[in-house]
Amino acid sequence: MYNLLKRLSLVIALCLLVAVSLPAQANDDIKVKGPCDLYDAIEAANKDSRHSGCDSGIGPHDTIIVPEDIRLSRNLPDIDSNITIEGYGSKITFKKRNEPAFEVDGATLTLKNLRIRFQRKNDEDVLRVINGRLILINTLFQNCSGVISVTNSTLEMHGENNICGHTNAEISAWFTPPPPPRPPETCAMLAGATVSAFYGLGSGIQCQHVSANGIGNHYVLSRGFIDAVDLWGYVEQGVEVCFPRIGATLFLDSKTRSPSALHSYSTGHNTCASANRPGVVVLVYGQPTSTQTKPVVTQPVTTSPASQPVVQQPAVDGCPARTTGHINFRMEPSLDAEKIGVVLRGSTVGVVRRTAYWYFVNYKGRRGWIGGKYVDNIGNC
Repeated sequence: MYNLLKRLSLVIALCLLVAVSLPAQANDDIKVKGPCDLYDAIEAANKDSRHSGCDSGIGPHDTIIVPEDIRLSRNLPDIDSNITIEGYGSKITFKKRNEPAFEVDGATLTLKNLRIRFQRKNDEDVLRVINGRLILINTLFQNCSGVISVTNSTLEMHGENNICGHTNAEISAWFTPPPPPRPPETCAMLAGATVSAFYGLGSGIQCQHVSANGIGNHYVLSRGFIDAVDLWGYVEQGVEVCFPRIGATLFLDSKTRSPSALHSYSTGHNTCASANRPGVVVLVYGQPTSTQTKPVVTQPVTTSPASQPVVQQPAVDGCPARTTGHINFRMEPSLDAEKIGVVLRGSTVGVVRRTAYWYFVNYKGRRGWIGGKYVDNIGNC
């Protein structure tokens, strides 16, 4: 009996020694409760270490559990590590007005079974994702009218989600790629000849000088080739080419490559001509068509019989068009321009003018620019 008790004591001592020598293990999940609030939980997950009253998670993707409704009076830290916030139906109320609930930078954020509400209505971005990934699983944003601001990010959704009244299909449209970057302004790099365009040289027109060998057309060469500028891209906006000497101009259409006379006009010692389609404007020996600085286009005047009253037609501010996705509404035709709102998918706008990649439109009494990639013309202009 004594030997049995001795052996049992030895086993118990060894177990206690092993328990003491083993390092403390971190929890799989970080629970928001007691001294651990959501702010500290995100910091613990970002830094992969204990923070304030919150334990650190394990591995490259941490799960933060929100077991009950909470109210937040301060902004949360940016999320720069992969985090899942599981609510099990709990509600997170934000007191700050017009501040995003979460900001993600280069990481994956999963919002799962959560109700997110703003105490005062949020009219700005409710969530921002930059170079990251957002996963929504049965998540609801309430008391807001804003959208998710997205930059080079992707989206995955499961279940039913609703962001400020927008459904899954509308949310997906926010993650469509932005319009392509504007091409380089090659027309500004020409030596000698100058090119101008109605909407500016950054609107999609491209230019290059062409030599006599590049023309390769016997008729043009027989007229006495002097200089030539090839135009391509968005030329239909109306382009003027001016050569720094006097001559006549021809035009080689980019499709037919057949030469035709092109109206030209002199401005001092320059010869200028206008083109409205891709092709080559060629300067040859001769004289401009006129000395007028620019051709004047007059509108036809129609008269009505005296017996019939003249009906004044309402002014139409541009052709109607419809958006195919949610598009940022901007002050200028640039991705860096100030955002003045969002034009929702399926909205009808009045197009005032356009460039190769942008539309200047009337929307709900305001004027601004939207990406042309997500616009379908419905008028006959």
